[in-house]
Amino acid sequence: MNKFLFCRKSGDVLKYGGISSGTHSNALYLRDEVSWDKSLTPQQQFVLFDAQTSGGLLMATPEDVASALVAKLQEVGTLASAVIGRVENREGVGIKIKP
Repeated sequence: MNKFLFCRKSGDVLKYGGISSGTHSNALYLRDEVSWDKSLTPQQQFVLFDAQTSGGLLMATPEDVASALVAKLQEVGTLASAVIGRVENREGVGIKIKP
């Protein structure tokens, strides 16, 4: 679990200013609600705030079917699929990011 799949070129896009206003808005809105693991670079943090991923590149499913869903997505040739986290009761900050 906790595997983030970053596109190889995403760092290049960000390095050259390819950050949308929606991504900046997400980062500003959630800045006090997120606790980042020290291993994540600022570029990786922006990718996880990316406004474009809000439309369906991430999904939530009950934990007991997650492994079967990932296996089925891989079977049908999905570009990338992984369990990257879980929803837990809130303690402290709202979102904890750790790979």
